[in-house]
Amino acid sequence: MPTLVSPVLFAASIAVLSLIISRSWLRKSVGPRLPPGPKPLPLVGNIRDMPPKDVPEFQHWLAHKDVYGPISSVTVMGNTIVIIHDRQAATHLLEQQSLKTSGRPQMNFADMCDMSQFIPCLSYTDDLRRRRKLVSQVLGTEGRVKQFYDRMEIESQRFLDWTLTSPEKIFQHLEANLISQSTNGFVMASLTSAIILNVTYGYSIDVKQEDPLVRLGHSLVTKFSLAFAPGAWLVDLIPALRYLPEGLPGTGFKTTARRWKKTSQRMIDIPYQFVRDQMKNGCYRPSVTSRLLQLHGDKELNSQDESDIKFAAGAQFGAGSDTTAASLKTFILAMVKFPDVQRKAQHEIDRVIGTDRVPRYQDRADLPYIVNLVKEVFRWSPVAGLAIPHMATEKIIYDGLLIPKGAILLPNVWWFTHDPEVYSDADSFNPDRYLEPLCEPDPTVVFGFGRRVCPGRFFAEASVFTTVAQMLSVFNISDTIEDDGNKAGALPKVLPGLVSYKEDFSYRITLRDDEKGRLVRKMVADQLAQTSDASFLDDAVFDED
Repeated sequence: MPTLVSPVLFAASIAVLSLIISRSWLRKSVGPRLPPGPKPLPLVGNIRDMPPKDVPEFQHWLAHKDVYGPISSVTVMGNTIVIIHDRQAATHLLEQQSLKTSGRPQMNFADMCDMSQFIPCLSYTDDLRRRRKLVSQVLGTEGRVKQFYDRMEIESQRFLDWTLTSPEKIFQHLEANLISQSTNGFVMASLTSAIILNVTYGYSIDVKQEDPLVRLGHSLVTKFSLAFAPGAWLVDLIPALRYLPEGLPGTGFKTTARRWKKTSQRMIDIPYQFVRDQMKNGCYRPSVTSRLLQLHGDKELNSQDESDIKFAAGAQFGAGSDTTAASLKTFILAMVKFPDVQRKAQHEIDRVIGTDRVPRYQDRADLPYIVNLVKEVFRWSPVAGLAIPHMATEKIIYDGLLIPKGAILLPNVWWFTHDPEVYSDADSFNPDRYLEPLCEPDPTVVFGFGRRVCPGRFFAEASVFTTVAQMLSVFNISDTIEDDGNKAGALPKVLPGLVSYKEDFSYRITLRDDEKGRLVRKMVADQLAQTSDASFLDDAVFDED
């Protein structure tokens, strides 16, 4: 056995070592230099300067800005990482130079799990362009999202009823994606999952018990975060390990990847087949997937067509469920900490909408303060403090600095939305900052850059707006009072991870008046009688991961 492993590992190590030395030598030659950064160690480079596991990456790299300036770099195992804290530089590199910077780093373990085929993870290839085009055809403008407004409102109104019944169960353990009635994660996670599954597949979740498709989806989201964790998998540093036979010492990752690949495949196959079956039986609800299938008309789908539709649809759950839940948690925190903002928002709703109904997305044009409040939710605490890494596919010289081919580019979105030269009193939650006299810029940067901007951003904004407006219409959200008579303390910490969740915090949710409770009960009376679609699913969805 050692005679098989040792030569392969030795060859892989020599190859990696040679690559590191050659890259290091080339970068020391005459010409533009890499952006400034800490002095690297021999061979391994700046491995000690990478973020520790218990610190959010955007917070870790902020310290680099203070020491090395708005554009800095580190080199790890021969790979260059460029950290960007300059909005103008990000615009130039990721938008004006987007043809050269729209790649994604190769993540071997995620690829083995079949997770690199989702839109956020694909490099700038024909596969990506086809799948982005599919999403754009259905969700790419406000007008196209309009066809799903009613579906969003149904699920949002269910959420109002859940909150009315169990206001204390909104998001405890949300960060761990615990989807169960016995945990506080069920309500918030079920809201975001319900909206996305309904819109993407026309699937109605089980509101009385744990829904199997919700469980499967969040299992994938959890594995996705682990699969893309920087430095977590040795095969990402030594790609040759991927080709070792499974079962050899040090290849346990292959067994894990095989199991996780099954989860990925089930999450794209099972709901897709649900839509196909419902359409065949003539009893489907219009959805993103059904619309994409209809766009093909009578043309027979080949394997590539099916794969594109499956991954384009599947990306909506992976990219949307956690991020929407994180935004709504931020909204609740902001209402707890800034009660004057809440009162002003409720006054606008009462004046424009009245008290005999809740706002709808169609009311958006008449609710400018709520529109700006949602913008402020996105700005105040971006769901991804650090954008998904871009990769330079060609060498770039920017402002005398070398961005080598293959460099990983990390734009710090949190800094862009808190830069004091752009946003006054940036830590304050102030929806009026987008109006005169401040006229500060909309935080569109939170949805990405250039050719990698989020294709589902209009859907995301619409779902958050609808839920925020309806919650403000019905509930008061306030701080809790401690035993000593004081209000709860400082802002919660941001947890490390792809999505910038906050730690749990204390809050209190109450009805604005009894009539609001009767209004909610009336709205959802018929909806709660709607049966779940779980019984139509392939039995494989009920299997344990």
